Amino acid sequence: MKILSGLMAIIVILALLMGCGNDEPTPDSTNIGERSDQLATDNSLRNSDPPEDPPSQNQNPAQNFSLTTINTTFEGTEVSPMALSLEEAAQIGAQYIQDIFGENINGMYVELDFANWEHMTRNLWHGAVSVSRRNTLENRARFNELNDEFTARLDAGEDMDDIQADMDELFRNVIYTPALFYFAIDAVTGKRINIWRSTSSTLNQLIPGPMAMEEYVEREWGGDWEAAFHAEITPQEKDELHPLAIVYAHKQFDSTTVMNVEFSNSFASLIYAGNGNFNREYSVTFYATDETGRGAHITFELASRTMTSISTISNDFIPFDDEMMEIEREERFRGEDEYSDERSIPAEQEDE
Repeated sequence: MKILSGLMAIIVILALLMGCGNDEPTPDSTNIGERSDQLATDNSLRNSDPPEDPPSQNQNPAQNFSLTTINTTFEGTEVSPMALSLEEAAQIGAQYIQDIFGENINGMYVELDFANWEHMTRNLWHGAVSVSRRNTLENRARFNELNDEFTARLDAGEDMDDIQADMDELFRNVIYTPALFYFAIDAVTGKRINIWRSTSSTLNQLIPGPMAMEEYVEREWGGDWEAAFHAEITPQEKDELHPLAIVYAHKQFDSTTVMNVEFSNSFASLIYAGNGNFNREYSVTFYATDETGRGAHITFELASRTMTSISTISNDFIPFDDEMMEIEREERFRGEDEYSDERSIPAEQEDE
């Protein structure tokens, strides 16, 4: 369905902007061991002190934050009895934001969604922080209704432009309202997994129509999505960001020793500018590892040299293998007999 492909494309780009990065780094020719002015020459960070924090980025002592917590977990999702409470998860997330970004979120709203994904080694609390209530189950239900209506009209042969003219404003009212900060923590232990912040461009951007990005890439890039999101950066730009990546690696791995930080990849994000056009903004990702072998993708907005996200979630995926996929296919086929109408099969829960 075209509507789904268009929306998924937008979601993918937002995910890139939030810094998921690649599962495996592309090593830079310059490694930490060669930076004698910052680190020891044994190709590790084992006995070195982290560089000084940038201004306003110092970690703060633990405190109690005044927050409004909202549970946005889908009805029917089973929350583990061992999971932290909403309030506990919100406090951990607030401290995480304070320590990494140096921002105090007192008085803000924290919307929390519990995830017990089958192919993850841990359950998660996902948090979204905003100055007012941003997301409700009613919003999600309304979005699903609009998506069904859009698809039905498209399948009925209506003109795409006519449908968009009728429905674009409705979609804008219920989807892609960005939060100031997002975080993910282990739902039981509170271990810090992911954190990211919205950039000024994403906070203030217009909301594109469902097919706007697909049409833009087709028009400007001949349908070459890889080229549209490719970004080249210079060795000097890598060198400028590398010390900052080391700083944030130490912040993320605060209880273990950072072993290595190296360049991973760069990419472009498409930010909607109105009238069917998009601006391209570049980001740079470094890959850090600690003494346990756990890795973190650390992403910066290139133009402002601002750190936008840290992600360690790739360490917690359970790899798919051929046998597992075959079992799942068999279970899915057996389950189809339980439904007389294919459209009534419940959709898999997606992360927000």
